[in-house]
Amino acid sequence: SDRYTGGIWVMGVGYWSGVGLLLDSGGPDIYDSKYYCQGSVAHCGAGIMVDMGSDDDIHAMIHENGVDAGQGAALGFVWDYGTALFVNEAGNDTYAAQAISCGVSWAAYDSAGPEKQKYSYAIFLDSGGKDNYSQLREPAYGYGRGGFFLDTDGTDSYSQTGRRNGRILFDDNTKGGVFLDHRQEADTPAGVAFFWEEAKIKYGYWKETLE
Repeated sequence: SDRYTGGIWVMGVGYWSGVGLLLDSGGPDIYDSKYYCQGSVAHCGAGIMVDMGSDDDIHAMIHENGVDAGQGAALGFVWDYGTALFVNEAGNDTYAAQAISCGVSWAAYDSAGPEKQKYSYAIFLDSGGKDNYSQLREPAYGYGRGGFFLDTDGTDSYSQTGRRNGRILFDDNTKGGVFLDHRQEADTPAGVAFFWEEAKIKYGYWKETLE
């Protein structure tokens, strides 16, 4: 098991056309960081974080003086243009970011606003286990064009109203973004590739109906 502790710009972060990568091959790990961390990007580039294995992991954000504010921009987050990818293979994992995390794509310098963003991708993928998502405020969970939140198996718990197992949501605020939580049933196809293709198809169809 490993414990990662850092502040800002840590754990698989890309900045100004740079590339950041964190790959953990297994074990019950703890990731404790603050902001722009755990698979995130600012101003182009790519940020990639992958945790492999079926152990239980904790992805937390450091608090300052007990205040839940300013922690986040993590777990698949893009600010300005770029690509962010966060993957946790399996396990009963805990996610405790506070803001703009879990598949959030935001074109900060697009004068038309994030709803016009077309060139950034923020992908959050958890492919198994009974996961707990807590404390996270909106925008989150598949926000902005190219923002994908995919939890493909397990009975998960969410502290946010409207988020639950077996639900697909599209982000109406920015005319983009996909939230897909799927609890695997015996008669449904399995595998990350299937659910990723399903999300892309639904996302593309939904965009065409708006444009």
